[in-house]
Amino acid sequence: MLRFLSSFWLISLLAVAVPVAIHLLSRKAGRKIKVGSIRFLEASESHRLKSLKLSEIPLLLLRAALVAMLALLMAQPQWLTKPNETATKPRGWVLVAPELLVNLPRAHQHLIDSLVAAGNELHLFAPGFPRGMNPTAQNWKPPEGGFSRLTSLSPMVHHRAIWSLLREVDTRLPAHAPLWIFSFDRLSSIRGERPALHATVNWHAVPSVRQNRWIHEARLPFNDSLYLVIGFSNARQTAFERYLLKMPHQQTILSNPSLPALEIIPHHGNRAYTLRLVEQDDNPADNAYEILSSKDSTIIAIIHDNQRRDDARYVQSALAAAAEFGKISLAIKSQLVRGDEQDIKNAGCVFWLAEQPVPSAVLEQVERGLRLISDAGAQPYERRESWIVMNDGNLENSPRLWRRVAPSEQGLILWTDGFGKPLLECQRRGSGFHFRFYSRFHSTWNELVLNPIFPEWALSFLNDGALIAPNAGLANHYFDQRRISAAQLLPSRQAAATAPMPNQISHDLYLPFWILAVLLFALERWIAERKTS
Repeated sequence: MLRFLSSFWLISLLAVAVPVAIHLLSRKAGRKIKVGSIRFLEASESHRLKSLKLSEIPLLLLRAALVAMLALLMAQPQWLTKPNETATKPRGWVLVAPELLVNLPRAHQHLIDSLVAAGNELHLFAPGFPRGMNPTAQNWKPPEGGFSRLTSLSPMVHHRAIWSLLREVDTRLPAHAPLWIFSFDRLSSIRGERPALHATVNWHAVPSVRQNRWIHEARLPFNDSLYLVIGFSNARQTAFERYLLKMPHQQTILSNPSLPALEIIPHHGNRAYTLRLVEQDDNPADNAYEILSSKDSTIIAIIHDNQRRDDARYVQSALAAAAEFGKISLAIKSQLVRGDEQDIKNAGCVFWLAEQPVPSAVLEQVERGLRLISDAGAQPYERRESWIVMNDGNLENSPRLWRRVAPSEQGLILWTDGFGKPLLECQRRGSGFHFRFYSRFHSTWNELVLNPIFPEWALSFLNDGALIAPNAGLANHYFDQRRISAAQLLPSRQAAATAPMPNQISHDLYLPFWILAVLLFALERWIAERKTS
């Protein structure tokens, strides 16, 4: 197939009319006739234009072809051929989510069979991408230990963000290689930034019809009461119901119209309890919850100096609101810096809001299990108009940031500013943790203390920090059964990979056309010289 890169120059083909006009209007040399006298000759009208005829047609054709060849050369001709598909088309990957191996729909089974038969590689859509597990093959057997080993090792491992896995796949596949993905259409699998891939992704989302009910949180804020949070999730929504019940100290089943049947089993002389939902859902492992009995309130100490009284009030208000909402028994102690800080030996958490550095006595308690939060202190700050990016990466309603100090970068980054620089870090020290906040809990430094997200963060810190219960408040996306559309699952394409894979090969005709033009010119000159001689 012939194509031209600069087809605009094809308009120069009109120049072929020039040699045609020349051959139409050209006159042959007249013959000399000797006459004795012109007295008897009369003038007459010329009939030359009335009988136009093309002369020297072979020479005309050569010249027209030469002009046309020059016009085609300016249009940059190319010849297109179909490539060898087996040599240019790379093999792709077929990724199947582990949870689909138990009950894969028949339509997807046939599609996977055809893709594997076409030469594509089959892999498990999980960390490491194990190969060779084809649930549609006749001789296929489940992996040793069953599928529970793959899908229930840990909710956080199993529900590692699939976009993060796709980035890893993209580094292994050749450019423009196709990728087929078979997974459930769960919203919980989508977290983080949407990746940009080289691969061409074909996503087949299998509808998830599972409904899940679980014990999300349970505590004993007082000796005779039980604070309970029951979660329910289906394809449309995830909801939570909170209950404050009277705690029985013997094995029994609690039930009322608004509460699902709940079995309570005491252990070790009522020092520990097992809670279990009687009506089990698709995954019975979700229905049990262990809690410990504690009669003492958790002590949180806020240490500040005279210049930081407002900071302490902001923190104390947020902790009080979190404790009231979460039914948490807290003893919040706010006091000035004394130097020895012997009063915080029994504290579970300390907020150090002072210009003085944290004393060694407090750091020694961190080694023994204390959780310490310190702020910018007396470090020189820089003014920076930005915002606080929390650990979930959600920028909607993010608090604005105006002042911050340089980070030490000594631990795990939990928050950043809008430029990606660390703002809240967590460093493990012995059995405890040291949280460093590179700003202050004050409205002149940021908008955090005026934002509703501040008491929410305080509540999650109390829960995730294991100050109340070892497993309370864990970010467990495994329970979320909400669905997402296939269009929202698809990643974006890199700018360099947006052009489709070439389905034709182009061959440049510049040199052949030039050779043909030279030959035509030489032949035209040779014929013209012969005519002249």
